Amino acid sequence: MKMNRKVSILVSVVLVLLLALTGCVSNTPTAESSAVAPASEEAPASVAAPASEEAATSSTASSAEAPNSAPASAGADPEIIKVGVVLPLTGSLALMGNDVLAGYELAQEKINKSGGFWDTHQIEFVTGDAEADAAKALSEAERLISQENVTCLLGTFSSTLSYAATQAAEKYQIPYLESTAVANNIIVDRNFKYVFRTIPNTSMYGAQHIAFVSEIAKAKKIAIVAEDGLFGKAVAEGARDEATKLGLEIVVDE
Repeated sequence: MKMNRKVSILVSVVLVLLLALTGCVSNTPTAESSAVAPASEEAPASVAAPASEEAATSSTASSAEAPNSAPASAGADPEIIKVGVVLPLTGSLALMGNDVLAGYELAQEKINKSGGFWDTHQIEFVTGDAEADAAKALSEAERLISQENVTCLLGTFSSTLSYAATQAAEKYQIPYLESTAVANNIIVDRNFKYVFRTIPNTSMYGAQHIAFVSEIAKAKKIAIVAEDGLFGKAVAEGARDEATKLGLEIVVDE
């Protein structure tokens, strides 16, 4: 049940973020895992405390006197869903990391202005700067979980950073949505239960590139040149496998 409640909140956040971002791009209000789930039975630690019994009694009395008035909850302070965000906000990957954060914040603004989740819960982001360093990504993910008490985590742009940060999510059983890092081994063969991804993996990238040059450019010989990080190695692996499958000659592979 504990995992189900966490996954329920994560899936809700993910789907509404995706819907909101789609709406921002198209200017028309308009979705890795399931439909929006209901609020959990137990409020997370970061959710605001419920109103006192006295306030509840007063609200009930007001509703009885004016049945056509707005619900009492409409004027109440919203409850907060704290979402941790692990991104490279400084260092060599800062440009891309801050772009991803800006996208999250656009969706956050759209969701919160429209009433939030269930018209009662607002999203609050707590950021962790991975600084383009795997050890820092892991420590920031652990800090967000153990000190900031976030409900779930988003990130991380870089496959190397994601591979590290997701270890903390699995350790503490906190759902982690990877929205941008694509290396196969972030998920494949790790048997993690709390890590999810919404985009294609790198094997698909490499395979599609080779399929394109074979079908459209009619190439018979290819060269594969990749950077030596998790992303580059995984894309090259996908390209290599597809080239072998299609019978293409690999003249350079480095």
